[in-house]
Amino acid sequence: MNAADAAKQIRPWSQHQVIRVPEHDLSPDLGEIHGSQARDRGSSADGHECGRFDTPVRRHGEPATCPGLRIRGAEGEGKEGRAQGDRLSYDRSRMPPPDGEHVPAASMERFDLAAEDGFRLSAMRWVPKSPRAVLQISHGMAEYAARYAPFAAACAEAGVAVYAHDHRGHGASIDEGTPLGFFAAEDGWAKVVGDLHTMHEHARAEHPNVPVFFLGHSMGSFLGRAYLLAHGGEVAGAVLSATGWRAGPLNHVLRRVAQSESHKHGPRTPSGRMTSLVFGTFNLRFLPARTEFDWLSRDTTAVDEYIADPLCGFSCSGQLWTDFFAGVSEVEKAENDPSRLARALPLLLVVGSHDPVSLGGLGHAQLAKRYRAAGNVNVDDRRYPGARHELLHETNRHEVWSDIVGWIQKQS
Repeated sequence: MNAADAAKQIRPWSQHQVIRVPEHDLSPDLGEIHGSQARDRGSSADGHECGRFDTPVRRHGEPATCPGLRIRGAEGEGKEGRAQGDRLSYDRSRMPPPDGEHVPAASMERFDLAAEDGFRLSAMRWVPKSPRAVLQISHGMAEYAARYAPFAAACAEAGVAVYAHDHRGHGASIDEGTPLGFFAAEDGWAKVVGDLHTMHEHARAEHPNVPVFFLGHSMGSFLGRAYLLAHGGEVAGAVLSATGWRAGPLNHVLRRVAQSESHKHGPRTPSGRMTSLVFGTFNLRFLPARTEFDWLSRDTTAVDEYIADPLCGFSCSGQLWTDFFAGVSEVEKAENDPSRLARALPLLLVVGSHDPVSLGGLGHAQLAKRYRAAGNVNVDDRRYPGARHELLHETNRHEVWSDIVGWIQKQS
């Protein structure tokens, strides 16, 4: 099955979605429900694994009911029926899809992954029967990996397994010392890049004879560029989405400001000033704007879901921004040396022509030029007219999904 056909068969009941819980019954479309900082995961009382289709919500109204619902939180585990705690889940195997609905090739399965320093990463996978390839996803800033569930399900339909984890300080990869928007007290950039290799090694160990590809979006693409500098020869191919333009000296200026914010307010404190400095101009092209996040996508539903999601769009700490700009500066410097670039690495660069992060594709053109100058003849640069920042959540997302999966199938 090709990716276009796979995308058409994915139904809303099998997709990650952001919802608000009203007073009436929960829909069985839901998977796991949790508060904005929930981290507990595991198995329900009857032995079924919890954590499929992780869905953050803002609660409205009284506790709801749902057949097969599992409660995790203040009222205990393993109960069925009314939801009183902070965390709910159900086992989808007990809740078959409606008659005539397509059964997906793979469900999202959650697991914990130990980083090199022992930090617990929240990870997930979608594994179809006998996958022909594995795709590792590195998500962007102020979002999390489960947002890629619809795309991952389409990949699974096409025979491509997907592995992903929440970066430190994102999604469920948080703890008391690592809140949302914070990488680490020291060496944050290096640790997050190292986490990518930990996931790569895990996926390769589970599928030793299958090629492992990489996809990084936005911040995840910057992290991916750093990862490819060190491990490009171990990856079967890489897809970089909405990577940024080479900011040069501006990186150093923004790093100084971020350091000042960290010293003034504390390393873990969210910095509204940095949010304004970095993202403040992104909506200018789309004025009059409906929301402050119109630059993300032309799909108004996708934008509204992002805004409603407590795990998206938050301000990051001054320390994270310090780590980020220091890391990007190192990446840009290293990419100036052709000997550091993987010449045999198949590379697919995808971007929307209206993406403010890459200046409409300037960042991709700059990166493609460097890899080609280094002797890499397998660089594919694709721009999608009118598309904005989040290609995988755009109005033409099925086209993008099909192009990415088709490219992976061609390389494998």
